[in-house]
Amino acid sequence: MYCSRCGTQYDAIPNFCRACGQAVAGWTPAAAAERFQSLRHLASPMLVAFAVVIGFDLVLAILDVERISLGYRLLAGRSYAQAEAGLTGMAYDLASLLYLFPFLVASIFFVVWTYRASRNLVPLGSRGQRYSPGWAAGWFFIPLANMGRPYRGIREIWKGSDPGGRDGEAWRHGAAPAF
Repeated sequence: MYCSRCGTQYDAIPNFCRACGQAVAGWTPAAAAERFQSLRHLASPMLVAFAVVIGFDLVLAILDVERISLGYRLLAGRSYAQAEAGLTGMAYDLASLLYLFPFLVASIFFVVWTYRASRNLVPLGSRGQRYSPGWAAGWFFIPLANMGRPYRGIREIWKGSDPGGRDGEAWRHGAAPAF
C-alpha cells in the first residue's frame, strides 16, 4: 500500500506511514491521537552535537595530558617555562568553557529524542510500557535515580521499537544489546 500524503510504500501492520506519520485506513480515532512522529529531523543535529562534544573531549584530554606532564616535570625538579604553563592553563580553561554549549545542546536534543521515541511506542503497536514518555526523559534530571533509571527507559524504547514485536506486550520478551 502507498501513503496518500507522501506516496511512500508502507506496511499495514504499524497503522501509519513511517515516512510522514499519516494514518492508514482502519485506524481508530483514539489511535490517531497518538500519531507516530518521525525522529529523523532530530537525529542529524543530535549526532552533529555529539560529534562536537567528542571533539571537545579529545581536545580536553590532550590538554589534560599536557598539564599532567607539566606537573611531573615540576615534581622531578626540572624546569619549565612559566609561559608554557600559563598558556596550557588558559587553553584548558577556554576549552572547558566552550565545551558547555555543545554539551548542553547535545543533552537537550537527546532528552527531546528520548521523549519522542518513547511517545512513538504506542503508535508502533507496543503496549504496557513501564515508563511514560515524560518519565523516560525525566529520569535524567532526578539525582541518584539518574544512575540507572534512564538506562531502563532507553532499554524499554529499544525493545518496544523492535519491528518483530509489534503485537501488544510481546516486546517485553525481546532482547536489548548489552552495550
